[in-house]
Amino acid sequence: LWMVAAAAFGGSIALIGQMYHLSGDETSALITWGAGTALAAVALRSNPLTVASVGIAEAWLFLRGFDYFGRAEFPHLFVVMASVLFAISFWSRSQAARHLI
Repeated sequence: LWMVAAAAFGGSIALIGQMYHLSGDETSALITWGAGTALAAVALRSNPLTVASVGIAEAWLFLRGFDYFGRAEFPHLFVVMASVLFAISFWSRSQAARHLI
């Protein structure tokens, strides 16, 4: 049920951005979605939400790191995100999330 809520949160971010014609790229939406999912994983101590937040962070890394949107810089924020998500994976006891990181 919490995974459905996390997916609905990501969908609502996309729909609000589309309805109000907000300028920005998809990477900032992924960071917001991943941060919200990570906060929910900490609050609920949920293994699946931790894995989902790691997956969202890796999707962000793919979009930023492989020059999908035109910039060729190394995404240094991923090191911070990975360390925070690694700590969250110990809090939620999610071995699958540690494996994905």
